[in-house]
Amino acid sequence: MSRKQFFALALGVFLAAVAGVMLEMRVVVSVIFALVLLGIWCVLFSLMSENKEGRQIVSFFLLGLGGMVLYFALYTGVMAGRAEKYDGFSGVQTLRAADFPDENGAIVARIITEKGASPFLVRLANYSENKDEITPGSSFTAEVSLSVPKNTKRFFSQRYFRAERIYLVGYATEISEVSQKGITPANWHKYLRHGALERFGLLYGEKAYLVKGLIFGDKSDFPAGFSAKASAVGVSHVFAVSGMHLSFLVSSVLFLSRRRFMRYIAIVVVLFFMIITGFEASVVRAGIMQIAALFVKCIGRENESFGSMALSLMVLLAFNPCSVGDIGLQFSFCAVGGILIAGEKIRLGLFALERKLPRWLGLPLGRTSSVVAVSVSSILFTLPLSVLYFDRLSIVSLVSNILMNWIVSAVFIVGTVSLILSCIWLPLGSAIAWFNSWGVVALEFLIDLFAKIPFAVLGAESVFIKLALSAAYGFGGFFFFKESKFAVLKTLAAFTLCIGTALALSYGADLCSARVTAVDSALECALISAEGRHYAVGAGDGALETLLQNRNINKLDLLIIPFVSEDEVLSASELIRSGRVSRLAISKYSGESENAEKIIACAEDAGVPVDVLSCDREYLYKNSRITVFIPASSGKSRGAGAVLFEYGSAGAFIAGRVSEDSLSRLNATRSISGIELLLLNESRGKLNCNPKSVDLEENGIVFVSGQAKNEDLPENKTYNTLELGNIDALLFGGRIYIYN
Repeated sequence: MSRKQFFALALGVFLAAVAGVMLEMRVVVSVIFALVLLGIWCVLFSLMSENKEGRQIVSFFLLGLGGMVLYFALYTGVMAGRAEKYDGFSGVQTLRAADFPDENGAIVARIITEKGASPFLVRLANYSENKDEITPGSSFTAEVSLSVPKNTKRFFSQRYFRAERIYLVGYATEISEVSQKGITPANWHKYLRHGALERFGLLYGEKAYLVKGLIFGDKSDFPAGFSAKASAVGVSHVFAVSGMHLSFLVSSVLFLSRRRFMRYIAIVVVLFFMIITGFEASVVRAGIMQIAALFVKCIGRENESFGSMALSLMVLLAFNPCSVGDIGLQFSFCAVGGILIAGEKIRLGLFALERKLPRWLGLPLGRTSSVVAVSVSSILFTLPLSVLYFDRLSIVSLVSNILMNWIVSAVFIVGTVSLILSCIWLPLGSAIAWFNSWGVVALEFLIDLFAKIPFAVLGAESVFIKLALSAAYGFGGFFFFKESKFAVLKTLAAFTLCIGTALALSYGADLCSARVTAVDSALECALISAEGRHYAVGAGDGALETLLQNRNINKLDLLIIPFVSEDEVLSASELIRSGRVSRLAISKYSGESENAEKIIACAEDAGVPVDVLSCDREYLYKNSRITVFIPASSGKSRGAGAVLFEYGSAGAFIAGRVSEDSLSRLNATRSISGIELLLLNESRGKLNCNPKSVDLEENGIVFVSGQAKNEDLPENKTYNTLELGNIDALLFGGRIYIYN
């Protein structure tokens, strides 16, 4: 098989896997598709009879395409067919744990039947009070409720879970009969990884979270807000094990000696690292590429990077064709592809620029040209994915990666050495870890420093931003394709102009309209934007902070907390301490009074003005009016408030845990009738309000946060945020327009 034929085969396999994940192909459809491909091949074979090479390339492409389509359908058909037998199952089931419980206590396991263990995995939220330790290989009995993951308009859960071979989700209660099977050849690497993470905790103490994240990609101990900071700075990829980590390992091994046998040792090290990290998709991709590169050097042949990447992709898809839907794998392949395609060109361009600059400026550029080229090329090819999946792009990512890569590599290598030496003699490993802790401190400092830079991350939720980014890429591609002079400077100018125009258009749109967003959160949270000001009802959880970042909202003009629960304390306090709140309105006696006092104390310490509400309060700004109602409530709803937002002649009513009787009395004494939008919060699965309680008009629309249900809600005019993600209502010209 020639090089071109192999790439044609790999391209067909890749495209078929992508189509399978996107379209969720079934066996019958796949057979029909394969027959159509056979017909196309016959036609092309006759048309290209004189072009033997072209005919062979097309044949291999169609072979890869048709073969993967059939394999994908058979693989997912068998897995899904077995899993669907348990869809809706509730009862006692025997299971075997496949890994240690995650940071949330969720268990990934296999179903055990008389025929053996299921080939697919099941993810269970653990609600049992049983404290017996569950480890890989442990068999246990549990009362479970299972279902097949359901896709929604905003979240393709099947795609997400199937990439991890998870075909059933649910929860477990009353776990019993936990048996410790112990270490086996199939799970020993799980125990090895778990032991290594515990050893890092012993060596690094409170700084262990960062070392564990760098070496093993473990984020379970990350402090609140650290992941958001790393994402804003553009270095979150260093906490996802990938090719960068393997390149550090291989470079360290080859640094000891350049002899041929050291390359074989490096291959063993790569294989061991792949095993201990659980064969994550990004690690397998990088591992195969590193092994191929080392092996061809051992036999004296030239390395083929693109061929190694194609081979690693086909190996991954052979084990799990759904792994192409894994976000980490997509980022990993795009980053490597960018380095291979554009890295060398950028490096040569920087080298040419170095010779034109003064020595004092050109010398540092020359020393860092390779690092800069790798960073720029990988960022260019992964930036579209960041915008697509996370609605953000980091402005400081290039500078932060250049400055931090040196520290990251040092912390990674020395951290690995400290772990190995601690297994030989603990004091020696502890001494190395103490020295390495200074690198950890430096990395923490740089992440905090870059995260505080204004506009370090640019929210890209706005359609204007997405269009501007597409235009900037188009201009850049045109300049480089035409080999225009000063292509880099022209591209930067086009990017700045496009993004600046997009921000201006987004801000202008906010000034002439109002927007109410029901945030996709199990907690009570809504975001209101009107005439350049922003208000939040409820602190929610991390979803609110993410939304603020994606919309380039630096600060809330008003945070209203109509009901205080324990969950609200942490999220509201984090928003206040981070300087994201200009004013706070809270009912002092809502929920548990000590929770409200904690938030009030946090606001006072941060110098944020606080309105402690015991009666109704109005907030006015131009055409907007927000009224916070504190109706008489008792029991668990004591002190709970409701919020009415009015913009022109349109109105939205946000009801949380206010009792239905209180809302009825409120409606009888207040002028809140005629609203068009009603937002209902979950209130722990029970809705205290229905449209009749607030005299909702017949053409009104209801948003529900979480999974709460109410028989009085109109089915055709009710939107559940859990199913649709964030739902937006645009108030413009006295009317409400819904989109999501």
